[in-house]
Amino acid sequence: MTINPRIQAQAEAALARRIPESGGDSGSAIVLETRTGRILAAASYPPFDPNHWREHEPSDWRNRPLLDVYEPGSPVKA
Repeated sequence: MTINPRIQAQAEAALARRIPESGGDSGSAIVLETRTGRILAAASYPPFDPNHWREHEPSDWRNRPLLDVYEPGSPVKA
């Protein structure tokens, strides 16, 4: 595992703070180490506790940052 617990906690806290502020329903964040491509954090909101899966909607069961397809855009423009 390459997940960094400190960075993971910061990513989860940022999503928990910003998603409700912006009126969003869900959000995902992936933090990568650009030199190696290692995943340092993969967070999603709303959080999901698999120990209490019946308390969540089926749409919350997805590990969105790792399963959903998205267009990251272009980080470098010519």
